[in-house]
Amino acid sequence: MNTLVRLIAVGSLIGLSSALAAPGAHGPNGEHLDAPGATVNPSGLARLPDGSVNVPKPAQRRMAIRTLLAPESEAAASVELPGRVVVDPNASGRLQAAHGGRIEPGPRGLPVAGQAVRRGEVLAYVRHHAEPYALGVQQAQLAELRALRQLAEQRVQRLEGLEGTVPRKEIEAARSEAASLAERERHIGASLVTREALVAPVGGVVARTELAAGQVVEPRDVLLEVVDPARMLVEATTADATLASRVAGASLQGLPDVRLRLLGASRSLRDGVLPVTFAVGSARPGASLPLAIGQPVTVVAQSTERIKGIVLPAQAVVRGPSNEPVVWIKSGAERFVPMPVQFRPLDANTVVVTQGLSADNRVVVQGAPLIAQIR
Repeated sequence: MNTLVRLIAVGSLIGLSSALAAPGAHGPNGEHLDAPGATVNPSGLARLPDGSVNVPKPAQRRMAIRTLLAPESEAAASVELPGRVVVDPNASGRLQAAHGGRIEPGPRGLPVAGQAVRRGEVLAYVRHHAEPYALGVQQAQLAELRALRQLAEQRVQRLEGLEGTVPRKEIEAARSEAASLAERERHIGASLVTREALVAPVGGVVARTELAAGQVVEPRDVLLEVVDPARMLVEATTADATLASRVAGASLQGLPDVRLRLLGASRSLRDGVLPVTFAVGSARPGASLPLAIGQPVTVVAQSTERIKGIVLPAQAVVRGPSNEPVVWIKSGAERFVPMPVQFRPLDANTVVVTQGLSADNRVVVQGAPLIAQIR
């Protein structure tokens, strides 16, 4: 009986040790990746003590995880440039008052930000005002001219009544003098009640407005800005004066539907850097640009220089617990291992891994952020 108990105990220990034993596993560089067992939650998702993650097949399908066998290749080197969205001077305009005055609504009322306008449309009026002394002088001149015009018209009537007895040239001179006085009176009278029309210089939308009914404005105040939302520019900055000659293409980080075209680079330093200007276009004809004037952006400029590495989608690179960039490689049917890497962006959707990842590894290219969140 004791012998039977001993045999059962030994068999149980052997079975337990067999259950705890795991088959050998090696990483992409041949290193041993076996890890001691970890407590797995009911869904089967678990982070093992060595940092790897266990993801059962059903969970992989729910998380839409996709992997790719990534070979080493050559890609165009790129550089990230800080920039901002600016207006196209050929498709935008500012409205300023040439003289001070009081704001009056236009035919459609006062414009608001975002309102579509047509080129040549009257948006508002500026009613000019003069100082009391200057206004009094103008009114006195108007009264004097009115009196002179009346006298000149009466003289013309008398001379016309004596036609045939007075030279014709005197009658014509009197008529010319009366017409001149009437024209001067009309202009001075109009200047007392004149108003300046604020006309849209281009077609587009109102980007900014500083108008209110009855507002008093000074000369050269910027009252309105009109921009064409389909024509914008991106102004990036760099300290490399030779960068513009090496740019083969450019895109905006995080905006894959936006296309950039190099227009040129300045040869004059501004705050210690050189401005580089790009024209903005949409990858889908007719689609509106998801940009706003003054918006900060990051320009990814592709260079003519070639670098070796492993090209991956940008979403394949995520941040690890220590905030370092990592990619996840599939080392088994349900096991994923994080690999710290160094990378450079190629465009808005693609990166090239230059260090930390060997060729022909099966890399997670979709669902990597979800794997990184498993605890």
